Amino acid sequence: MLSEEVKKLEQSLLASNKILLIMHRKPDGDAIGSILAMRNYLADLKKQITCFCVDVVPENYNYIKEIQFIENDLNKITNNEFDSCIMLDCADIGMTRIKEILENKKFPLGKINIDHHVTNNNYGNINIVIGEASSTAEVIYLIFKSLKYEIGVSTATCLLTGILTDTNNFTNGGTTQQSIEAASELLKIGANINQVLNAHIFNKTVDVLKLWGEVLKRIVYSKELNMVITAVFADDIKKFNLDEEATEGISNYLNNLSSDIKCSLVLKDNGIGRVRGSLRTTRDDVDVSQIALIFGGGGHKKAAGFEISGKLVFNNNIWQIVQ
Repeated sequence: MLSEEVKKLEQSLLASNKILLIMHRKPDGDAIGSILAMRNYLADLKKQITCFCVDVVPENYNYIKEIQFIENDLNKITNNEFDSCIMLDCADIGMTRIKEILENKKFPLGKINIDHHVTNNNYGNINIVIGEASSTAEVIYLIFKSLKYEIGVSTATCLLTGILTDTNNFTNGGTTQQSIEAASELLKIGANINQVLNAHIFNKTVDVLKLWGEVLKRIVYSKELNMVITAVFADDIKKFNLDEEATEGISNYLNNLSSDIKCSLVLKDNGIGRVRGSLRTTRDDVDVSQIALIFGGGGHKKAAGFEISGKLVFNNNIWQIVQ
C-alpha cells in the first residue's frame, strides 16, 4: 500500500512545478522538521516551493538553517497559483487554519496528505498516513527510503527533530523499534542530535520552571474520571515574560504519574475565548484520541488534543470550560 501511494506521490511531484507545503497552526517539532525535510527534497528536484504556516515558528528551532523559508504571509498563497499542495502533520485540513482557502483553491495535480495521526480522515487526493509511525517525520523518512532519495545532513537533522520531539526523546508510547532504527540511520548520516537536545530537552530556564510550578500547583484529581487536570492561563505566560512555547512539555511531564491514573489533561486558556486541551496516557486500555474527537480534535491513542471556544473556571474543585 505504501509503495502504491508513494508512486502516486512521486508522479504528482515530478509533474508539478510550483508546490505549496503547509503545516498545522502552532507548529511543533514534527511539523517543522517534516515540512523542511520535504522542502529540501523538492529543492533537489529544482521545484518552486512555498512553505507556509499561519503562526510564526518558535525561536528554538533556529538551529535548522532552512527555517528562513517558512512564510507566514497569507498573500503568498492567495496571490499565487500552485500545481499541487502537500499538507504535513495535519490530522484534519482544518488544523491549517486556512481550510476554506485550501478547499476553494485549485491544485491541478492534487492535494497530498502526509501524516501519522490515527484520526486522519484521508482528506487528500493522495494520502500517505501511517498511524503506527512515531511521527510524520518518520513517515517522510520511509517515503524517502522508498524513493531511494539520498538524505543529506541538514535533512537528517530535520527528520531527527520530528522523531525526537514527537516521542519526547524516546520516552512516550509512540516509541517503536522502527522509530529508533530510523533515528539511528539519521545519526549515521550526520544529524546533529546535540542541537536537537539542547533546543528541546535541555532548554528550561528558571522562569520556565517557575511557570511550570504555577501550573503544577493547580493540579486536581477527578476521582470520577480517574484523571488529573490542570490549567494554564495567558496571564501566567505574561507574568514571566515568556511565550506559549514555554508550556510545551507539561503534558508529557504529567505522563510520569502513576499508571493507576487513566490519563492527564492540560487545559490552556488563551484569554480571548479559546481553550486548548492536551491529553496524555500511558495505559494500553485508554485511547485519548477518542476523547479528543468528542471535542472536534484528534491525535493518537496515547497523545491527543483539541481546541474549543470558552474560558476556564474552577468550580466544585474541578477545572471546567464554560462557553
